[in-house]
Amino acid sequence: MVGRRSRSHIPRLCCRPLALLAGLALLAGLLSGCSDDTADPPATGVPTSAPAPADSALPGTPPSSSPTVAGTTQISLRVGLPPTIEVGVFRLAQQRNDFLNGDLVANAVTVPDGRAAITSVLGGSLDVAYGSAPDLVRAAATGLPIRLVGPGPRLGARDHTALVAGAETGDEAAAEGYPAVAGTTVAVPERGGMDELALMVAMDRANVELSELTVVTMSPSRSRAALASGDVDFAMLGEPFLTPALDDGSVVVGRPRAELDLGLQQGYWFTSATTHEDRPGAMRRFSAVLTNNAETARELAGVTANLTAEAANVGTEAASRMVTPAWSTEIDAVGLDQIIALMLRYGTIDTSPDAAVLLNAS
Repeated sequence: MVGRRSRSHIPRLCCRPLALLAGLALLAGLLSGCSDDTADPPATGVPTSAPAPADSALPGTPPSSSPTVAGTTQISLRVGLPPTIEVGVFRLAQQRNDFLNGDLVANAVTVPDGRAAITSVLGGSLDVAYGSAPDLVRAAATGLPIRLVGPGPRLGARDHTALVAGAETGDEAAAEGYPAVAGTTVAVPERGGMDELALMVAMDRANVELSELTVVTMSPSRSRAALASGDVDFAMLGEPFLTPALDDGSVVVGRPRAELDLGLQQGYWFTSATTHEDRPGAMRRFSAVLTNNAETARELAGVTANLTAEAANVGTEAASRMVTPAWSTEIDAVGLDQIIALMLRYGTIDTSPDAAVLLNAS
C-alpha cells in the first residue's frame, strides 16, 4: 500500500470532498449563475494574438467588419482557448493563416477552463470557444443556450491525459493502481470536466468510494508544482503539461479517459444560441477552417504540440515527446448521447439536455 499522509498535513487549497452529489451540485450552481447575461462579465482571459479590427458588439448585434484589399469583408471573432493541447488544431490553423483565407480574423483569448469559456460566450465577451464535453452538456441541461459548432478531438493511439503521482510515491502508487488513490488528495484542472468524470468512472470500477477522495481545483501548471513539492498526492494532467510533469519525476498511475473506452470526443467548439442565429455564416466558416486543418494537425503533430506548449508557457523542449489527440472532422452525435448517458448514470446531471438543440438539428 502507498503510505497515506495525514489529512491534517494536506494544504486545503480550496479542497472539497468528492462527495458525488455535493461537489456536482456546487458546480451546477456555478454554471447556472452564468445564465444572467444582463451585463458583460469581467474579462476572463488575455488576448494571445495581435489585435484585430474592433468587434465589441455583443451577440445579437451586427459585428463590425473591415473590407479586404480584394473587396471582400472580413469577420472578426473572439475565440476562447483553454490551456490544453485539444485546441492545437486552432493554433495550427492560425499559424497557417487559414482563418484569414476564410475571411475571418480569429483573435485568440486565453481562458482558464471550460466553465470560464461558457460564462464569457454567454456574456458576450467571446464569440466562440472550446469547452469540455461534460461542461457543455451540463450547461445545456440547466437551460443555458449553448450551440455546438465544431468537433473536439478524440483520444489518439495514446492518451494525452493521465492520473499521475508525485515522484516520492509514484512507483509504489503505479504498482498498486487506483486503490492507492483512496484517502488522498487529487488535483483536477476544473470541477465537472472530462477529467473529473473519467476519474469518477475509474474510482467506481476500482471500488474506491468517491467520498474517500479530497479533490482540489488547480491549474495544470500549479498541479505540476504541487506534485513536485508533495502538496498533492495525485493530479489529472493533460498535454502540454503532462510530459513536463513526467520529466519532473511524476509517474503515471492510470489513464482514466482512455479507460472509458468509448472513443468519445473530449470537447466541442461552441457558441451561444444568439450568435449562432445572428452570425451563421461566421460560424460555418470557423468550423470549416478547423475541419480542413484536422488532418494536417494529425500529420504535423510535433508542430501542433510545439505551438500549444509555447502558448501555455511551458517551454517547447518536451514538445516532440508530447502525445497529441486525434482531431475530428465532424461532431459525433452518437458519442454525445453516450456522454449524456454516462453523466446521467453517475448523477452529474439530473435531466438530459435536448441533444438536437445542442447540435442545431431541431
